[in-house]
Amino acid sequence: MQPKLFNCFARFFARRVLNKIPYPEGEQENIRQLAQQGHLVYVQRAKSGIFHLALASALARQKLPRAQFVTGARLSFLRPYFGLFAKSGPRRNINRLVKYFRKKPVMELLIHGGDAPQAIQALIALQRVLDKPIFLLPHFLALRSRPAQFEPTTVDLLFGGPREPKTLRSIIRMIFAQNSARWVVLEPINLQNLVATHAAEDDLTIARKVRWTVLKAISRIEKAHHGPPLKSHARVKTDTLRDKQLQSFLSELSEETGVPKVKLEQKAESFFTEIAARFDGDVIRVLDKILSTVWNRIYDGLYWDKKDIEKIRQASREGPIVLVPSHKSHMDYLVMSQLFFWEGLIPPHIAAGVNLAFFPIGGLLRRGGAYFIRRTFKGDRIYPQVVKAYLKRLFKEGFTQEFFIEGGRSRSGKTLSPKLGLLSIMVDGLLSMRQGNAVFVPASISYEKLVEAQSHRRELEGGEKEKENANALIRSVGILRKRYGRVFVTFDEPIVFRKFLEERGLNPDNVTSSERKALVKVLSQKIVYGMNQCTQVTSTALVATALFGANRRTLPFPLLILYVKRILAHMRHFAGADLRLAEDLSQNLNEQVDHALQLFLADGLLTQEKASSSVYYRINEQNALGLDYYKSNILHHFAQDAILATAFFALGGSHLRPISEKSLFQATKAFSQIFKFEFTYPVGVSFSSIFERHLHEAQRQHIFEIKAGVIALCPTTFAETKLNFAARLIANFVDGYWLCARKVPILCGAERGQKALPLELLDAAKKAYLNGSVECPEAANKAIMENALRLFVDQGILLKGDGRPVLNPQGKERLAEILRWLEKAHRRH
Repeated sequence: MQPKLFNCFARFFARRVLNKIPYPEGEQENIRQLAQQGHLVYVQRAKSGIFHLALASALARQKLPRAQFVTGARLSFLRPYFGLFAKSGPRRNINRLVKYFRKKPVMELLIHGGDAPQAIQALIALQRVLDKPIFLLPHFLALRSRPAQFEPTTVDLLFGGPREPKTLRSIIRMIFAQNSARWVVLEPINLQNLVATHAAEDDLTIARKVRWTVLKAISRIEKAHHGPPLKSHARVKTDTLRDKQLQSFLSELSEETGVPKVKLEQKAESFFTEIAARFDGDVIRVLDKILSTVWNRIYDGLYWDKKDIEKIRQASREGPIVLVPSHKSHMDYLVMSQLFFWEGLIPPHIAAGVNLAFFPIGGLLRRGGAYFIRRTFKGDRIYPQVVKAYLKRLFKEGFTQEFFIEGGRSRSGKTLSPKLGLLSIMVDGLLSMRQGNAVFVPASISYEKLVEAQSHRRELEGGEKEKENANALIRSVGILRKRYGRVFVTFDEPIVFRKFLEERGLNPDNVTSSERKALVKVLSQKIVYGMNQCTQVTSTALVATALFGANRRTLPFPLLILYVKRILAHMRHFAGADLRLAEDLSQNLNEQVDHALQLFLADGLLTQEKASSSVYYRINEQNALGLDYYKSNILHHFAQDAILATAFFALGGSHLRPISEKSLFQATKAFSQIFKFEFTYPVGVSFSSIFERHLHEAQRQHIFEIKAGVIALCPTTFAETKLNFAARLIANFVDGYWLCARKVPILCGAERGQKALPLELLDAAKKAYLNGSVECPEAANKAIMENALRLFVDQGILLKGDGRPVLNPQGKERLAEILRWLEKAHRRH
């Protein structure tokens, strides 16, 4: 800051407080270019002149054009203390503004000040006679603080509310929020273009549009950072239950059933109480202190990319943010809220399972922003309508939200197929709102070592899921005695709902039922694919993948490093700059691989053996299912190549026995359809395009030789090793599905409960491994059994009723076809 602008007190305040507030990188050059093209008008929505001082300090520090005139604020009483150079425009004397602006065409407008409406109108009139454009540059100073209260408190009346603080409160907020405060620069508004577009309208009308546009844009940014003004729980309940669609539904249901509408409304009210959050900024702060201690005790750090957060800030200008992260741990509920709080963004309202609403944790989570949803909506027609009305209310208020599209936690480490229930309700709510919009942000939360690893493995082996309650919470205190490595949070490209509709050629005001259903399905696939693409590659995932792909699942350390390097090279080729790789993996690969090995050895997932001077690492077959979790974290990077390799071997291909490209295409497509519930493919990309890309990449790497539509394996050890490596990565799925296809016709006839069938198949898989008919011990995996049954229902092989699935006589041919393909791949082992 230049000393001549302010007195010593102002310089001291700027140096100790204001200069610590970051200004967005990349905006400086844009502003300089605008200054060369026309006249600048900085715009803030504030009443307090201290915000003018903050902006003046930022502009001086960035060596940007400084405002020579400010209107809309009374600054005279601050001059003795801060020596403010700008002059406040006198009320009802805009002529002085115009005269001054013609001489020094850089000014600042505090848009909520007394002169703001007249000032904008004056600028419109001035633009009509100027050759150069006037650019309005809206600025917003984000200060992490508790959201404003919808009903002002006594403190708000005396010192101004959090949205419009008076001078004293502004200074205090800047002092306490300096570590998280930041400037946000919004899109500039070209008044010359605006006047040309609305040439027939008068200055006042255009001025009102400009003011509304600026205030709306700033309001969106404010809601993302500070959250919307908080209403009382009673007010939120009233607003939610008054929803027009909900009231219409209750009226129709009353007529249909004969139950008085007032009783139905009472039921809806009880559902609201069961669902709704009670967001409390003070509780968020207390949780921050507690969780910071927990993270430091059990984790080696929480890592995220600042560029990702900036993308979210930018996307928040389009509408409310909806975070959709992967779900592998109960810690997921806390990690994202903690990260947003640290970044000065409002923590999200989180859709949590009703199983977490137990005392005492339920009340704490509810005040931290969690709202609780039942696993199933069956049995009551009112409940889903209340959920929909509540979500619409959150969208209308502008709250950031978070939900887990996988439904429950992934016990296998692989991203689960999307559950469409809550997403469908959100889409319905957005479509029913006038100009309803939201920004869905796929995200991934990756752990080097999972807190729930033992319980996940026990469930995959057929054990019962432990019910969440106070006793389980007390027992979980034991995790504080262990270390679990690092946690990585990554975000994919935001999906703006309105733009997504436009890309699909849909009119939001006229979407049919079938179009809506297809829309939800495609949106869910795009979200899940984005979650996979942004998943952080950890050293534990790399080591597990290398060992599962190796011959006999054993590798000496130097060869393990070589395999890891090949895995990284493969992922870099296909993912390119989008690959999320920790920096230390590139710089200290050997050290990070050794770190992963030590974690696995400590948990008994690997055994270490020595021969001469070499150290070998072998998968502990008894704990293979536990290690498979980490391989599954990045398996999506290899799914297409693994299926291609499996198809090639299933057809009997080798360097001595070439096969036709057409046959390989058909076989690869068949296996892709068999494993449709295991892997997610790019949205909007044809299967043939994916096939061609991976086939030609295999040819480029000298794995395949392709001549005149005939494909053979290159006669080298490298080619055979690479193709075998890829096929081994999904060998457990081949084994598991093969066993299910053989056993389902036998087991379906028994009169037992529906939940018993996966367990019976799981038991059969364990026996098959012990007697040698199945190679992979991790094929005895409850998640694989359930997905195989899901495939058979989807393909019409099984008929799913209220009880146990039964074999469909018309599906026998399809089952035989699936079994033939799996038999060929299984025999190849």
